[in-house]
Amino acid sequence: MWTSTGTLHYMAPEILSGSAYNQKVDMWAVGVLIYKLFYYSFPFDSEYKSEMIEQISNGEPQYDDSNVILNDLIKHLLCKDHKTRLSAA
Repeated sequence: MWTSTGTLHYMAPEILSGSAYNQKVDMWAVGVLIYKLFYYSFPFDSEYKSEMIEQISNGEPQYDDSNVILNDLIKHLLCKDHKTRLSAA
């Protein structure tokens, strides 16, 4: 796919870079959703669109040490390399 639609908070890095993408962008969005549910904030957030794109493309979310298994799941879902990102397929 090549179109760029949706909410910026949930967009995977490959969408923002203009690269072709597949269903793994949905797994990225699941990772964002799980992060939001447990940490009550988005993993990448800014009032400025350009800053948020930079965070999504190059930054790492902040994790606490309270739940190692949850953090590991989120890290595998928010893997910037879509080839190694956790997938349902």
